[in-house]
Amino acid sequence: MGQPDDDNSFLGHVFPPLPPDDQVVAERGSDAARSPSPEERAELERRAAEQAERERVEAEQRAAEAERARIEAERRAAEQAERDRAEAARLEAERVEAEERRKAQLVRERAVVEEAVKRSSLVWVATDTAPGGRAVWHVALDGRLYLVTGGDEQPDPGLVPDGAATVIVRSKDTGGRLVSLHVAVSELTADDDDWTAATTELAKARLNLPEAETASSRWADRSTYRLFRLSPTDEPLAEGPREHSAASLRATPVPTPATTAGRKPWVVHQRGGSGSALS
Repeated sequence: MGQPDDDNSFLGHVFPPLPPDDQVVAERGSDAARSPSPEERAELERRAAEQAERERVEAEQRAAEAERARIEAERRAAEQAERDRAEAARLEAERVEAEERRKAQLVRERAVVEEAVKRSSLVWVATDTAPGGRAVWHVALDGRLYLVTGGDEQPDPGLVPDGAATVIVRSKDTGGRLVSLHVAVSELTADDDDWTAATTELAKARLNLPEAETASSRWADRSTYRLFRLSPTDEPLAEGPREHSAASLRATPVPTPATTAGRKPWVVHQRGGSGSALS
């Protein structure tokens, strides 16, 4: 057997030469671009249809759940709104009932106060400077109290115009405390519409009033006298009948220059006795 010409020719007979790289890529590309068979296409379409159906069912389920949640939220909101309306109606009814009771109570209290101040010409006025109350004489007109202070009249109990005070009314029958009410304080002047009526009644009620016919003009001097109007407020009574405080309510007597009379003169015979008359 003859000797081969060279080693390369020998290897070429045993191992055929490899194709170039671009030929391999082209062959692979042709395999990838190969159209699927009808069976493969049908399988792919079936799988795609199943996936689409699952997504559609899931979307419908989510939409149904969202709709149920919306309906439930609307139901709860409607029930809450109905409860709120019922509660508001109940509170309004209670408010109206309480207001009616308050008005009725106020009417009863006003009737008691008006009757008490008409029957007693003396009341006690409690202020910041006289918290225990100071006795003052007054007149009552149209549910309000009028009093005059200063000069040769009674002392001012510490009333402040546009302020507040508490009036303690006594029982005409027992002389004890009857009711206490809150009043608004205002100062009366000669320009007020109720000046004439108030001063006329004050002049009538004033004991031992000198020159009563000129009292109104004298009281108009605000540098000496002050007239006050005490108007009951809409507040509940500070102290109603049979609702008195259990405290002692003792107060220090008001300082005054008044004093007791001197000793009575000594007499020989008993006053009002049955002895014989002196000759």
